[in-house]
Amino acid sequence: MLRLQRASAFMHEVRLAQAGTPTRFSGRNRLYPEQTRAITQAMESSALVAAVKAAAQIDLPVNRLAERFEEMCRRQGMTMDAELRPSVVKLLAAELWVNQIALGVRAEKIMSATLHQGAVAPELLKEFPENPAYVITCALEHAPAASGAFLRRTREEIASISSDPEFQILTSNRPSEIMQTVIHHPSDARNRLLRAQEEMKGRWLSQKRKPGHPDTVPEEPQR
Repeated sequence: MLRLQRASAFMHEVRLAQAGTPTRFSGRNRLYPEQTRAITQAMESSALVAAVKAAAQIDLPVNRLAERFEEMCRRQGMTMDAELRPSVVKLLAAELWVNQIALGVRAEKIMSATLHQGAVAPELLKEFPENPAYVITCALEHAPAASGAFLRRTREEIASISSDPEFQILTSNRPSEIMQTVIHHPSDARNRLLRAQEEMKGRWLSQKRKPGHPDTVPEEPQR
């Protein structure tokens, strides 16, 4: 138990250091072969990891997650204690499993967010009860290092657009489209929604011009 606590504290320290880094965590791993072998050995010797893999069918993602965490340690200049590695691997596997169970998605979708934030999905579901699980998943994918901040900005932007008279047609007829657009295209949501609204008005006008439509304006008789 003490070793798990030490491992948890170490992981928290690494993640805090990464959160303070201005550059995004990307690029390939530069681990030594002995590190990769040690990670594999730690996983193969853990009954907990084996149980998580079997229950959630996340064999390969656990390997990748552990390797990415060690790469994060390397970039932050923090050395993974060989004694703590098995406990770190167990905690990473458990975090990934918790997120997957909470959201019901493939582990690959939430691996990066798990790397940065741990078992964050249940907390986000509790903080943002108005959002279905797929919205939380999108936030974990779009902002793996700061999903909560992403969702708070999304909530504010949706409220702002929905109360803007310029978007009254969409707000009244397709409120879900506002949410979808803000989530998937946060930097260009308003322009996309304005275009969608114009297209909607164009279709309405086209329908009204069809013969037999109750709002069709009759043509003047030819003389």
